[in-house]
Amino acid sequence: MGKIGNFEYPAITLSEAIDIAKKIVNSKIAKAETLASSMNKSATGGSFIAQVVSLKRYGLIDGTNKEFQPTPLAEKIIMPKPNTNEFAEATLEALWKVEIIRRIYERVGANDPKSDFWVHISEITGEDRSTAINHEGNLRKLYKDALQYIKSVKEPEIELIIKKGEKSVIGFGGEYEMVPAIDRGNLGVLVTEVGQVKIRDEKTLEIAQSMLDMLKSQIKEAEKKV
Repeated sequence: MGKIGNFEYPAITLSEAIDIAKKIVNSKIAKAETLASSMNKSATGGSFIAQVVSLKRYGLIDGTNKEFQPTPLAEKIIMPKPNTNEFAEATLEALWKVEIIRRIYERVGANDPKSDFWVHISEITGEDRSTAINHEGNLRKLYKDALQYIKSVKEPEIELIIKKGEKSVIGFGGEYEMVPAIDRGNLGVLVTEVGQVKIRDEKTLEIAQSMLDMLKSQIKEAEKKV
């Protein structure tokens, strides 16, 4: 396990953790000695223990460092229901259990880490530049691996729509049914698309609010003409 400031992070990527979890599930492994043997490692070695602790950090196993069992989250990832988003949602849930990965995502989104990656690490953790740079390589590796899972899940979207004779309808990424924008109707205004905003932080929330304010103003102007 790594630690910077108050943030602990796994010693291995989620992909590596999933591979180990598959061994545990498929071979019904419950003891560290058995798992270590299957990986040609020592159950008391620092590297192996760090991997077991990392699986716990991702929420893939419960128990002690010597005896453990896979979690329901691990089973969703390894044996997802067909024709569902279970795998994508479960892997994202595992990633969000690592606070620093979630915090990095809030800053840089689903983009490859750039040269200023250590700056984000420093600002998130409150640590100095030297410390951030020392941890940058490990966190960069974790985040680049995490991106394949982050990108597989559709980000929450907000869609603003005017319905005939009604005020705006807001749908949040599948929680509410999205209805198509329609023609002039009672409002006397054509709105084919007000727009979509992917909300992932305070800045994008402010953009969505601005769109709502703009839409509200348009509705009032249209109602005056009715």
